[in-house]
Amino acid sequence: AIGVMVTNDAIGLLTNILLVVVALIIRPETFEILSSHITSEQLLIAGGVVVFGASLWQWLSHARSTRKETTKTYKAWRGIVVKLLKKPRNLCVVVLIALTIVLMHTLILYFSAQSLGFTLIYFDAVIALSFGVAIGGILPTPGGVGGVEAGITAALVILGYDATEATSAAILFRIATYAQPLIPGTLAYFYLRERKLL
Repeated sequence: AIGVMVTNDAIGLLTNILLVVVALIIRPETFEILSSHITSEQLLIAGGVVVFGASLWQWLSHARSTRKETTKTYKAWRGIVVKLLKKPRNLCVVVLIALTIVLMHTLILYFSAQSLGFTLIYFDAVIALSFGVAIGGILPTPGGVGGVEAGITAALVILGYDATEATSAAILFRIATYAQPLIPGTLAYFYLRERKLL
């Protein structure tokens, strides 16, 4: 299960990076806005987070108590990647599904902003969502709770949107895509558990 989750996150991150590149090609002024608002302190913090994550992975893979699980997770992940690479058609289908999910989530973020009364440029929504997913993937919280919202808000503020509107749109987006699906999911879980199907 962890191998599947890691593979899912890796493919999702790859898909988000591809979408950001396309968005920056179509709307190059976004790159200028981002580069003019990102400070050296923010880059230093981002570098620190990457170094911390790499150090944590290194420590977990060498610590006696977690070495077995980390090795098992890595082998499972590697097996999934090898299977996908052996069948490029399956890899393309997985990337296409991930792309569809990201585009749908981008539309939800776009409509969240619209419902709050401010116009969000679609390409800015792609970049903000990708940034939020990247931050949420780094933080060790379930579903990136807290990180995704902070990442989306920070990206929108850097892109020139009002902080209050950006925060509201990020929270409304997460309620629609994360919190709301928990209700039917929980009901389905209890139903399946009662029927002894789990």
